[in-house]
Amino acid sequence: MSKQKPPAFQFYCKDYLSGAARRMTLTALGAYVNLLCIAWDSDPIATLPSDSEKLRRLAGASVEEWTGIKDEVLENFNPFENDSTRIVNNRLRQQWQELNDYHEKLSHTASERGKKGAEKRWTKKDTITAEPAGLNTAGPKPEDEDVDIAEDEV
Repeated sequence: MSKQKPPAFQFYCKDYLSGAARRMTLTALGAYVNLLCIAWDSDPIATLPSDSEKLRRLAGASVEEWTGIKDEVLENFNPFENDSTRIVNNRLRQQWQELNDYHEKLSHTASERGKKGAEKRWTKKDTITAEPAGLNTAGPKPEDEDVDIAEDEV
């Protein structure tokens, strides 16, 4: 995939409504969705800093709100194995990986097709002749042969 981050992620309504939305308060849901959006735009994608105060500010919650919703929100994130200072939403990370794999496959396929097309263009047989149109090229050319013409044949 290109070095640009994808601008959006798919939001699966059924997954959302059967999962997080069923067990969270409205305030926690708002903070959670904010954090998902920020995680998608983070580097590495789908991760956030693990520091609670930074998370509170990123979620847009007051200290009092964060105290009441922190556990609800953070149960949807796990420690990120590649960096102990970050947490990850595994579903969001999986979605990014699938998107990344898809784009790499498309890129590889397009590259292979381009190589095949170039190979056909550069290796096709030359069907153009060097003879001007209308000349009889059926027999041997006199200039190509050493022909001894006997005097009695002339």
